[in-house]
Amino acid sequence: VIYKKDNQPFLIKKYRSSTYTYFPFLVHRAVYDINEYFNLPSAKFLIRKVIYSLLTAPKEASIYLSDYTLSYKKRIISGGLNIFPKWADEKQSRIYFTKYERGPVLYEYNLFTGKRKKILSSNGLLIVSDVNGDKLLLTMAPNGQPDVYLMDLTDKTIQRLTKYPGIDVSGKFWGDKIVFISDRYGQPYVFEKNLKTGRIKRVLYHGKNQVGVDAFKDYLVISTRETANAFKPNTFNLFLVNANDDSLKRLTMKGQNSYPNFSVDGSSIMFIKRENFASKIGIIRLEEN
Repeated sequence: VIYKKDNQPFLIKKYRSSTYTYFPFLVHRAVYDINEYFNLPSAKFLIRKVIYSLLTAPKEASIYLSDYTLSYKKRIISGGLNIFPKWADEKQSRIYFTKYERGPVLYEYNLFTGKRKKILSSNGLLIVSDVNGDKLLLTMAPNGQPDVYLMDLTDKTIQRLTKYPGIDVSGKFWGDKIVFISDRYGQPYVFEKNLKTGRIKRVLYHGKNQVGVDAFKDYLVISTRETANAFKPNTFNLFLVNANDDSLKRLTMKGQNSYPNFSVDGSSIMFIKRENFASKIGIIRLEEN
């Protein structure tokens, strides 16, 4: 990449890879560096990796490593049903994932060494929904009904955080609270629980039901259904909630938008958009609107 001023080069940056398939990461890195050089809004999501699970056959799913455009794809875990991958650290060197053997087993996998370590096994459901250092929020259903649990990896203790005799799933850390999805009002909605007082309350009074949530500092992004169509696809839109002033900002206008995730710096949201029978990745840049 050659930087010019008055048509004269004054800075040259070189990006190399021994593998041609890895070139998308070099391109993303170059664009990121250009942004940084000209003091443009940072786009750190460009240089981060994406992890996802892909169903390949009945009871067969593999986990792939990719860039955010999916131009680069590398299968890292295969054989059996491997699902619900989650980054284990900020450096993106490790992941957690669930593998169904006789029952669900939670593993940690090191991308650099290729080693996997068994963390936990359980009956029913077992998913890592959020990570905060050595603390994991799990969705588990050892007795049939799923609840949100907190696991401390330092001493291997597990604490049950929700005790509703229905569905409580997808817990996310939110300061001294957690947010999660529950059907305790008949349909799935997002609730918060104060970990100090134990108080539980509903977060967003909008839409028919809410199927996805993520948290960053004072903000939540929530996917909620806004239509009630019986014979055609329903509309799911993303909304940004600010805990400081209870403000609500619509982020999408139409279609089926779900599985939102904040970037590490909170400036971007990555989500899945369903179109017909396919899925696409969408990215919303919050500061650039």
